[in-house]
Amino acid sequence: MKRITPPLRATLVLLTASAVLTACQHEPPAAVTTAQLTPVAGPSFQFRWQGVPGATHYRLLENPDGEAGYTPVAELTRPEPPLQNDTPTNAPPFGHYTHRLDVPLHLRLNANYIVQSCNAAGCTDSAPLPVTGHLAEGIGYLKPLKALKASGYVTEGAGQFGGSVSLNDAGNRLVVGATGEHGRFVPIQTSKPDEHDNSLLYSGAVYVFNRVNGRWVQEAYIKANNAAANEGFGQSVSFNAAGDVLAVGAAPYYGDINSPGRVYFFVRENGQWRQQAEVVASNAEIGDRFGVRVRLNDAGNRVAVSADNEGSNSRNTDPQQDPTNNDAPQAGAVYIFDRQGEAWLQTAYLKASNTDAGDFFGSSISLNGPGNILAVAAPVEASNARNTDTEPDPTNNGAPMAGAVYLFELTNTTWQQSHYLKASNTNAVDRFGNSVSLNQAGDRLVVGAQNESSAPNDDQHSNSLPSSGAVYVFEKGATDWQQTAFLKASNADEGDGFGQAVSLNNNGDLLAVAGTSEQGGTIGLKRSHEIPADDNALDDAGAVYVYKRFSETDWRLLAFVKPSARQSSSDLFGYNAVELAGESNALTVGMNREDSNATGFDGDPEDNSQVATGAVFIY
Repeated sequence: MKRITPPLRATLVLLTASAVLTACQHEPPAAVTTAQLTPVAGPSFQFRWQGVPGATHYRLLENPDGEAGYTPVAELTRPEPPLQNDTPTNAPPFGHYTHRLDVPLHLRLNANYIVQSCNAAGCTDSAPLPVTGHLAEGIGYLKPLKALKASGYVTEGAGQFGGSVSLNDAGNRLVVGATGEHGRFVPIQTSKPDEHDNSLLYSGAVYVFNRVNGRWVQEAYIKANNAAANEGFGQSVSFNAAGDVLAVGAAPYYGDINSPGRVYFFVRENGQWRQQAEVVASNAEIGDRFGVRVRLNDAGNRVAVSADNEGSNSRNTDPQQDPTNNDAPQAGAVYIFDRQGEAWLQTAYLKASNTDAGDFFGSSISLNGPGNILAVAAPVEASNARNTDTEPDPTNNGAPMAGAVYLFELTNTTWQQSHYLKASNTNAVDRFGNSVSLNQAGDRLVVGAQNESSAPNDDQHSNSLPSSGAVYVFEKGATDWQQTAFLKASNADEGDGFGQAVSLNNNGDLLAVAGTSEQGGTIGLKRSHEIPADDNALDDAGAVYVYKRFSETDWRLLAFVKPSARQSSSDLFGYNAVELAGESNALTVGMNREDSNATGFDGDPEDNSQVATGAVFIY
């Protein structure tokens, strides 16, 4: 008998389908009964089904949270080519259909999908396909193309890829810092750099990735053009909204520190990255850690840069500031730079209204979209004031390491401190302001206090669960800022550090919070009712919590987020590296102490053959 070749087989399938369609166009087709949903790394869902008699096309409908109702997300009119093992006896007579849908996993835990089979007479629904399980297979797992390895005497911090992350608003471009990368300077490149070059220890690097057809592809490997050992390039990174302007902070913290810190600017033109400028502070001194945090505005023409070790005793209320003295070591400062052509010029030098030694003003910062409202945290500030005080006293030091947040607003061409914020339950050592995040409009602020010590559903002042951590939400009214919500992890435990990192989306209605010392041993994502209450299998493993705002005072947990593979103790998942994309709500979490030797996208996260090479997980 003559062998039926794949092209002939496809023709027979189409002829069979055509004959059935001709006979059945007067009524809707049969329902699809073979639909399957599979998570695939991306993050994505892969849908597969076999065609049915009478259908001319198919629609995929999505109910994203199980409550919003169904809307179309895809339409398919042609089947896939026959599979390799299809034969005339086992090939589906109406073809195979597949569709890959990119999704934010943390927002699809309760989703349902329907495949509609359609023709001119109407459509017929399949049975709903619910999203189930932990979705670990759908988590994107990202490493650089160059394997980051220990070198010489370096056995710790051999890469630390994922110590800083930033997404563009669309969530399809990602930059990742690796302060422990040891390579020498090479021109910006997309190819894999020299695997064996480790000549500049802790010089640091950053990597830019693009999402292409559901996968993440390394676009650029970037070094400072004056790369030096112990420079810490990549300590902080920030994209503008479009992802075509990049600021990178180099704030040394390893080995012999002989730099005040620097910030580098890169621009993307015609698919290529180039270094545009490099800046230092106007009062730069070795050890200031200028560049420890950087934040670009949406347009990419203004940046806030902090130096949390800067030592001037100036206050923003001083008529004449003296930035050159060092009378308040580690007080901290923030600098504003504006772009003029190819140059970046310093336009402001900001200090707290109650500057004091050791406050670390600038340890975390957040700039709103237009770049005219800035939040600056001093997590070691020591006033015992509370936001409920009628007239809070910022000048006392009655609560060491309690922390404070300062809001600055740009009026015409002048930056002024507009508000001084404290927690509702200020306490010593809480580190209120360990992390801060503003929404795009700058009228909602989230503040993390990783050492706050109350228990869930208990008196905020109880201190019964030391260093469990908390998050505070503030909203701007007509004239003032008010605390509107106080969040604790539902599985809070002593030492979890909930609030070590926070990130709001543009609207300010979605929030990601890292508890970097959470001790659970699960993988993937869990719904709020699935979180184990007493899972303490791995010290300092870390977890991320995603919340949605339903009203001013009502924030609800949507997802409890872990990596795609079982963690090790001390992984510190999310440490200083949690980012929600402004518009798409994609979530990226860095884990710079991850130990895999994998490279590129979707490698083996189970490998633990290296030390602190680092990884990034995408949800």
